Amino acid sequence: MSSSLIGLGQLVTHEQAFVHAATELGFSSLGEIDRFLFKAYGKALRLVPSANRPRGAIFILEPAIWIVPDKYLLVPKPELLMSRGFGKFLRTRMAGYRYHADETYVENSGRADIVLTHLDGRVYLIEVKWTGRSLSGKRQNEAEDAIIAALTRDENGWFTTYDDSTFDDGIKQLKIYFRGASYDKTFLVVFDCCATSDGRGHERRAIDPAHVAPHPLNSFCAIRACVDPRKASKASKS
Repeated sequence: MSSSLIGLGQLVTHEQAFVHAATELGFSSLGEIDRFLFKAYGKALRLVPSANRPRGAIFILEPAIWIVPDKYLLVPKPELLMSRGFGKFLRTRMAGYRYHADETYVENSGRADIVLTHLDGRVYLIEVKWTGRSLSGKRQNEAEDAIIAALTRDENGWFTTYDDSTFDDGIKQLKIYFRGASYDKTFLVVFDCCATSDGRGHERRAIDPAHVAPHPLNSFCAIRACVDPRKASKASKS
């Protein structure tokens, strides 16, 4: 069969006009095209590693981002790896946009992490941040035993830690970007890399209107995405 999947998808959206064409293609009904498309696309997605994610997971940090996974310790300056990984995730899983740009320069404001331009002309800005603890860049060549010992003693100069104040800081940064360019909506995605605890979970976080005024509150969205670096079997027992 030489017809493309795009052509078949167009047939599905024009049921009455293309019933005859569907039968000529060898399908008994347009419903058969639906089933064919879902089956074909499903197989394709399963073959793309970055698209083969557990259901409900917004994103999975690659193992290389962690220095000592069981201690929830990240590599130095992990935000760049997170941003690039999240951009890759969006490119393979998100439909309906025309253009994707990483680290776009916003005039007089700095560089935004991800900018998505939709087919209808809407432009979305995504800023990626994290909470948790990372190893200091000056200590990245230390042996793992030395790092774990420093973690136990909580030694100064070894680690960088970000808490939930990251949300407010990130929203204030988005306000600057929003003011400096024409965006329809902005998103702050914070990867929570802290150890698991009660009450910690994925959430859409409330935004203080004072942090974005005079811009409309509905132009901003803050999301917490919790990350557990351990294997699923181990995490389920904690």
